[in-house]
Amino acid sequence: MGDNMFEVDAIVSQLSLTLVDALIKAAFILVVFLAAWLIDVVIVELIRRLWRYLRIDEMLKKEKLEDALLGISLRDVVEKVVGLYLFILALAVSGNIAGIPVLSEWGLGLLNYFPSLVQGLLIVVVSLFIGDYIGDKIKRGKFAFASFVGAIVQVFIAYIGLTIALPAIFPAINTNILENAFVAIVAGIAFGLSIGIGIGIGLGSKSTIEGIMKKNKKKIEKLF
Repeated sequence: MGDNMFEVDAIVSQLSLTLVDALIKAAFILVVFLAAWLIDVVIVELIRRLWRYLRIDEMLKKEKLEDALLGISLRDVVEKVVGLYLFILALAVSGNIAGIPVLSEWGLGLLNYFPSLVQGLLIVVVSLFIGDYIGDKIKRGKFAFASFVGAIVQVFIAYIGLTIALPAIFPAINTNILENAFVAIVAGIAFGLSIGIGIGIGLGSKSTIEGIMKKNKKKIEKLF
């Protein structure tokens, strides 16, 4: 009976130690993530103040680029990237402090991947801004199909940027499918434009010939 009680006490003691250890690790993790959140709050406030000081939103509105990111604010993108980095950093640090190898490995892996992600996002953002800027300039041009051509150019630049950025954002992705799809889309657009322009020229030529015939009707009748 005494041996059984000793074994029970040993099990309870071991479970208590395990529980205390788990609580301490959880407390460490919570403190690290709380610190990361507080740092994120401070940095976001600094970003917003700097944004207002530099009047970046006003500059974008002046150039009519405030909608270049499809309704997403450039400042929001910067803030989310900073917050994501701090979260990943907290994951790696908390795993290391708490002695949890899985968290440390995840965090370090994500930290190694983060520069590639930022590079890909930067390419997408820049391509969207360039596409929107050039597309708007073309749309305001005084020539036939200006709006259509501007939209096509805008989509073309954005697509090129996305194709370049995807390998950085998703290293394992195969961009050949996107490239082939893009070639097919461009060929389809070119074919459609050629037909439309051909029909337009044909109709224009027909109306021009009819006008000439009406103006010179009497002269033509004299010839016959």
